[in-house]
Amino acid sequence: MTKIVDIQFNSAQYELLPSANGAGDTNAIRTGYAEGASGYMMINAGGRVTGYSTLTLTGNSNRVVPDLELLEGNFVAPQNPTFDIWLSGNPTDIGSNYSQGAFRAIIQAPNPVGANATFVAGYATNTARWHLSAFNGGGWGFQGMGYTAGNPSGGLYRVEVQWDTSQTNWVAARLYANDGTSLFNSLVAYSAGTAYGINMLRFGDLNNIGGGQTWRFAEIEAWDTRDGDGTFSNTWSNASGGVFNTSYSGGRRTSTYSLPSSFSTISDSVSANFTSFTNQQYGNYSRYLDLYIPNGTPSDPSGYPVVIWAHSGFFVSGDKNTLVPHWRNRLLNAGYAVASIGYVKGTLTNGSYATYGTSNSDSGGVPAYGRYPSYIVDYKLASVRLRDKMSQSGTSPLTNDLGYGINGNKLIASGYSAGGYLALGAALSRDLSDDGSGRNMTIAGNTSYRIMENSSSYTGSDPEYKAVFVYGAPISLKTAMDRDWTHNLTNALLWPPVYPSGTPTTQAGAGLVHIAARAFMGTNVSSADPTGTSFTNTDITNIIAKQQVANPSYLNLPVGYVRGTADYLVDSSHQTALSSAVSGTAIKYSAFTTPAQHSRIDEIYSISDLTNFLSSSLHPWQPKAIII
Repeated sequence: MTKIVDIQFNSAQYELLPSANGAGDTNAIRTGYAEGASGYMMINAGGRVTGYSTLTLTGNSNRVVPDLELLEGNFVAPQNPTFDIWLSGNPTDIGSNYSQGAFRAIIQAPNPVGANATFVAGYATNTARWHLSAFNGGGWGFQGMGYTAGNPSGGLYRVEVQWDTSQTNWVAARLYANDGTSLFNSLVAYSAGTAYGINMLRFGDLNNIGGGQTWRFAEIEAWDTRDGDGTFSNTWSNASGGVFNTSYSGGRRTSTYSLPSSFSTISDSVSANFTSFTNQQYGNYSRYLDLYIPNGTPSDPSGYPVVIWAHSGFFVSGDKNTLVPHWRNRLLNAGYAVASIGYVKGTLTNGSYATYGTSNSDSGGVPAYGRYPSYIVDYKLASVRLRDKMSQSGTSPLTNDLGYGINGNKLIASGYSAGGYLALGAALSRDLSDDGSGRNMTIAGNTSYRIMENSSSYTGSDPEYKAVFVYGAPISLKTAMDRDWTHNLTNALLWPPVYPSGTPTTQAGAGLVHIAARAFMGTNVSSADPTGTSFTNTDITNIIAKQQVANPSYLNLPVGYVRGTADYLVDSSHQTALSSAVSGTAIKYSAFTTPAQHSRIDEIYSISDLTNFLSSSLHPWQPKAIII
């Protein structure tokens, strides 16, 4: 019994890539435990998701909360924007079926003009089993099931629904005026047919209300029990009494209940004592890294081992400053130094794709012109600067206040999303001179990418890593592109058996991963999707296969991979592909899952996964236990 949906929209917003010719996506939300939110990006005059804003809850001390906006169409089909939240009790499933449950949400609804307006609908097996609606003819209730007086005009409401298929009256609702401070109406209803468990909630109008009006949704929560684990009363009798009576008063709310100020931000504050060295240049074109060294004495006099981290952003966005503080601080407390690296990103452009490094990646947020394999070479270049220059044995060692520095021979590669791909690519392609398409993966073999901050060319050896630990990393850009749900929003072939079937749709001709993949390969966003062996040879699985032939002993290192089970940007096929690719190699592979979606890094950075990995993989030189 647990809360399975908890959305505050500013932290649940889908991880966006920069828009290019209108192809940027604003239609999606993910939740942690729910599979959440496929929206329908409506083009032209039809309804659409317009973005995110805030609602002021005047009934609750003028509390301001973030919300999602849906704009109704102006009678130009398609005109009925909705978004769906799949309910998952088992976080590896989409749409677990619940015989009982409860949810609540804040909804600012438009006036029903010319038609009925649906707040929310409960779905089972892709069919709506009830619609909670405001009726244009007066009244509100469950469409096709129940109806009551007291027509709500457009305005702000807290909507609460409970269902329990074991009850004769199996679905019940309440509307509170404003944000939950005054009961407007309540209702218990039943269906003449079968009472169905619910596996999806669809928010928004389903009944052809028109006129360019806006819906707003905030603070959506759902439970896998009808009593909301105590948030809702468990009293359930009939329409004439009990918690869902038909009068305008009732006992649903307890005397101790109050609205929390935040619904989905994880509080995991951990402090650490350290010395920081920020914006340390490791190459030209403003390639920088930030280094954090614990204050204290390392257990090894040669210095602290270093965990290197690279940021997300699907190779075209993101920043080294997005390193999660609690993750960094736990490592520092355990006796690891942490380095967060920036790298030259790809560029979303409709013009010609310029030469690598022709603009400043850190100046004014303007991305430079990276392209495969420059990202991996950048990761390696940052690593050798830590090894050769900044370590205790380097030419310009960086130390903490006690005079201790880092051990450049004990490097652990890590990263998140695109940064995880770079960590895997850097660690597994050591001294690999041909990826199968004639591309040299070494630093020394890439004359365009290896330029130092003093304009000299690096000619030394590739770095050696002691382990790799990554989060939500795409193993194949081809797979990520082909399964890009922002390109094929309702493709039944990609989401069997529970995702809604339908015809694949496109957004301005391409989804987010499609346009990122074009930049990844060094072409503009209007180019054709990359295809062929030259593209598939960028897969991590290909790098492993090539290295198994060229330098199989270099694969003798621990590799850990964490994936969020509600992550459908980098879906389960990536983890499966990596598991298959390491078979028969010297790689010591560990797979982890955590119930999170791609953009919720506070959730996917499960410290226990890293603790278990480091404890089992790096003994005996692991400094000390990570503090949980």
